[in-house]
Amino acid sequence: MRFATWCVLGAAVVAGAVAQGLTAEPGITLLPAWLVVLLVVASTAVLAAQLAVGAWATRALSDRAPLGGIPGTLLVWSAGIAVALFTVALLAPLVLPLLLAAALCVLPAAARGRRNALVGFAAFRCAPWGSVAATIVTVVVSILAAVGAVLAGLLLTGVPGGIAMWLGFGILAALLLRWWSRLTRTRPRPEKLPLTGSF
Repeated sequence: MRFATWCVLGAAVVAGAVAQGLTAEPGITLLPAWLVVLLVVASTAVLAAQLAVGAWATRALSDRAPLGGIPGTLLVWSAGIAVALFTVALLAPLVLPLLLAAALCVLPAAARGRRNALVGFAAFRCAPWGSVAATIVTVVVSILAAVGAVLAGLLLTGVPGGIAMWLGFGILAALLLRWWSRLTRTRPRPEKLPLTGSF
């Protein structure tokens, strides 16, 4: 069962990388505006699908449970997060690592069927040190991945370069999702009851 789940996760990473890489064809900026918009929408949809399948699979791995069906709430949250990531990447790229960390905290809760996936931030109360460490690692990895993508773009261009870049992004995102999924299933420690003086 776990092997099948890893296969699903790996297939999502590879398929997403190929689909995203196809949008890196040289001369894309010379295409008509409507076609560029269509490619951006398609790329956003692929990212949303990757996020949904990744969160769905890593939830099953962390909970040691069967895959089951993909919750509708996860699809909604994944679509919203994908749009937010693309928008921030264009308008305020420096904020992107923090938004990515927040997204990785929220997605596992959505994968567990929670409508209000913001409850995923409860991980900072249940496992504060682990959550802070995961946030720092997510931000650092995001920055290093961006720098690596720029450097790799000097060696690999076009579709091969796009596939290689998104393959790296997908692997890192899957590993981070696995970590965040484990953190968000941590239960808070029971509080001590106050002494009443009666026995």
